[in-house]
Amino acid sequence: MAVAALEPFAAKGVPSQAVLAQELAGLIKPMLRSASEPRRDGGFLERMQANAESLVRVRPVGDVPGDDRDAILARVEQRAAQSNVPGALAELAKLSPQARAPVEPWIAKVEARNQAIEASRRLAAEAVAALNTAP
Repeated sequence: MAVAALEPFAAKGVPSQAVLAQELAGLIKPMLRSASEPRRDGGFLERMQANAESLVRVRPVGDVPGDDRDAILARVEQRAAQSNVPGALAELAKLSPQARAPVEPWIAKVEARNQAIEASRRLAAEAVAALNTAP
């Protein structure tokens, strides 16, 4: 029944897209850091370069083209900043399951929210239809 999809949100309500986007931004930041962490192995010059890179981190931002992890995370970060939850979900779907693992609980929360909204719309439509057919 449609009411079952609404039950998880009965106490606190359905989170807004802005709230979900803020949550996603908080989850993406550590993923961005780990994606840009320099390697620690190698010889003296590689370690020296890694130390220099730790001082200044350069990573793509905005609507970065490409399907590599850094480009996708940059677009997810941008979508979160715009409160574009559907766009962020579409970008996250492009990540490998392993790369997407840290945000899986968030994705499940968004999907539950979407089901609850759809259920509320069905309930409202059924109520209006019932009112129209009442004698």
